[in-house]
Amino acid sequence: MRATGSTLRFLDRCQKGQIIWRNMARSDKPERIGDFLVKIGAMTPEQVKAVLQIQELGDKRRFGEIAHLIGYIKDDAIKRYLDYIEKHEKT
Repeated sequence: MRATGSTLRFLDRCQKGQIIWRNMARSDKPERIGDFLVKIGAMTPEQVKAVLQIQELGDKRRFGEIAHLIGYIKDDAIKRYLDYIEKHEKT
């Protein structure tokens, strides 16, 4: 069964007729782009931190755009991530 939405509701336990529910984060979320790019060797963890700091300072651009403009990654790294996302959504 495939989940929809950002959370799933599971029955946690049923005790003395009382039903307790808990929200659980989806376990089938794709990796974040920074994590993926480190995993494939396209970026270092330090470079990911630098891009995230730029975003925290108010830059509204997407992670990949900033990383590309700084010269941390090339177009093919972004393409690999998009392919990964597309494949993940089909499963």
